[in-house]
Amino acid sequence: MNKLMDILVNFLAVMFCEAGNWIIIVFAVINVAFYFKTKRAIKRTDDMCHPKSDKVNRVSARMQWSPEELQKLESMRNKLVKNYAWYANITAIFPLLGILGTVAALVTYSDVTMMENFMVALSTTLLGVLCAIFFKGIDAVLSGPMDVIIDDADHVIARERAKEREAAE
Repeated sequence: MNKLMDILVNFLAVMFCEAGNWIIIVFAVINVAFYFKTKRAIKRTDDMCHPKSDKVNRVSARMQWSPEELQKLESMRNKLVKNYAWYANITAIFPLLGILGTVAALVTYSDVTMMENFMVALSTTLLGVLCAIFFKGIDAVLSGPMDVIIDDADHVIARERAKEREAAE
């Protein structure tokens, strides 16, 4: 059983050593896509909550919301939260991918020299940390407006649901 486990660990380590940097790059591209999806969702939700006529005061100019509009706002809010969650979670993975590359390079027993393994370990760690720093910086810019829009959408939804309950009573 130990021999089988050694073979499996070595296989996975060699695979990650060969493709570690590319795996990190693929995750970075995916995260860029989620960034733009989240940014677009923020804009759409903001446009629905705050029509252009009342952007300065940050209050809804609408006095009445139809059930369809309210449902759409709730759906847009949920989509925004989902996209941002994907973005934030992928951002958190980058340091782990860097560490995985380091560990994979150090446990690999192959014909590759130890210096080549060490260079793979350093390059995956560096790339993982750089991506984490970059995307965390973008997250700081993205999360503020997103929190405001989610709070505004939650306020509108709660207010309208309360009106519906009052009307039903």
